[in-house]
Amino acid sequence: MEVINEAKSICLLTNQASETDSVATMMAFYHLFKNYKKIRVVVPEEVPSSCHSLPESSIIEKDLGPKKLAISLDTNGVSLEKISYLQEGRTFKLIVHPERRSFEVERISYEYLGYSFDLFFFIGVHGLSEVAPLFNYDFSELSARPSINLDVRSDNELFGSINLVDPTSVSVCEMFFKMLGSWKINFSREVSLCLLTGLANSPNPKDSLRVFPEIKSSYPDLKSENGLP
Repeated sequence: MEVINEAKSICLLTNQASETDSVATMMAFYHLFKNYKKIRVVVPEEVPSSCHSLPESSIIEKDLGPKKLAISLDTNGVSLEKISYLQEGRTFKLIVHPERRSFEVERISYEYLGYSFDLFFFIGVHGLSEVAPLFNYDFSELSARPSINLDVRSDNELFGSINLVDPTSVSVCEMFFKMLGSWKINFSREVSLCLLTGLANSPNPKDSLRVFPEIKSSYPDLKSENGLP
């Protein structure tokens, strides 16, 4: 919980399978912390139809978006008169005007700026290969900040800096519900609906019934179009 408390911006990601269990868990997390943190929910493929009716499901994105390109120029010993730019068709030119002497090209460098997340939270992801396209197959971003890996598969590759893997749980949604219990957090109707949707559509929904009463106790009238009891 400490790493979540310290993070101001969090990116939630799942794999290309985009299962209801994982997506519903992501949305439950979003509704739990949306008023306190900047959160992005990324589902790389089509959002399951069972999640379309979840509150604020329209905030789900398909990718992380492009990184910013930063161009640097070492101006040590060279004074600048001005900087201008020129657009020629599809070509953008940045024009640097020195006062006395020209710049050597060796003074020019570039870098891609990161996504500015304090924490990556992977939900239902077996290994990084499942999300590689989202990062353009470059995971250097992950090594610079903490990441949580939440999954139920016994063969999970344990790629996170924090690995929460429990093969005895029916679903990641059930795992997340247990986490909420250990944190002693009261959650809203929206969080409850997301959890119920994930449990009702888990790989073994009958086994998930064991935690249904605990979630519905606060909102006994809670129902959705996703086969909830």
